[in-house]
Amino acid sequence: MKKLILGTAQLFNKYGLHNKKTLSDVKSSKILEKSIKLGNFTWDCACSYNNHVKIGRFIKKNNLEKNIKIITKFDHNLYKIDEKNLSREIEKYTEQLNIKPSIILFHRPLKNLKKKEELILYLKKKYDIDLGFSIYQKNEIEK
Repeated sequence: MKKLILGTAQLFNKYGLHNKKTLSDVKSSKILEKSIKLGNFTWDCACSYNNHVKIGRFIKKNNLEKNIKIITKFDHNLYKIDEKNLSREIEKYTEQLNIKPSIILFHRPLKNLKKKEELILYLKKKYDIDLGFSIYQKNEIEK
């Protein structure tokens, strides 16, 4: 079987335009449990999902800190994009999730990416993680 990544956007909350109701904590936890039983230890999360605290509790309760791989996303437009502010947000998120993300993707590429290269290198070195971008449209790629 190929490796699967569990998307967690709709767990524990009502996320998205078409969702009319919230998935209960019990049902959300059962999905996470099933993921573990199937050997899927890679989960896609994001600050904007507003469920990372509950996912963090699940990880801690089930002693999964060493097993789970988290891919997460940050919307750089929400934070003043500098080392101090972004580091603070990453640390807060990591503490609430009870695990350091393995990969951080930024929604929307940073404008003037060359000017932000130092920031990317700083974050990669400080957190020993992979960094990238979550691209939704072709025009988001700076030429």
